[in-house]
Amino acid sequence: MPKGMHPRLRAKAYAKALLALACERNMLSEWRKDLNSFRAEMPKELWSKLDDPRIPQEVKVSWLAPLLDATFPTGRVLLEQLLRVHSLGLVPLIVEAFNELADETEGILRVTVETVIPLTEATRERLIKKLTKRYGCKVELEACLKPELRGGMRLISKQEILDGSLQRRLQELRWELRG
Repeated sequence: MPKGMHPRLRAKAYAKALLALACERNMLSEWRKDLNSFRAEMPKELWSKLDDPRIPQEVKVSWLAPLLDATFPTGRVLLEQLLRVHSLGLVPLIVEAFNELADETEGILRVTVETVIPLTEATRERLIKKLTKRYGCKVELEACLKPELRGGMRLISKQEILDGSLQRRLQELRWELRG
């Protein structure tokens, strides 16, 4: 893989290979769970250190190997490949890309719902139902509080942003009044 290629593109290529292998072995759900456990267990301060050229690759592997063995043993082969091509810093991007590709494969759309107040369970269920009907796939919601919206809600997915916030309506009114 060309070293000059953008890191996100390189990570996506590795993620595609991992996804193909996971699907071939009928282990997509298991590998997704394991990769996400790996990401959750890895201390945040290590992510940035993986790209530091001053730290020897062997030291980076010593940080990652025990964690991989505990959370995603199959990832050991990936780790060794990334070590050979001096690309351990791609690990966080590979996990992110793998999740996006796995969502596409499994027909899952992730939607972030931004609101001023917490969603009730009834509202959450209605939203899931409406979005599932709109997009024709399984929808998983993540709620996020955003007081600056002033009211209403904003739905953000990979496909589009639906902004029904009071903040947006006030902005549109300002634009209209300016002419």
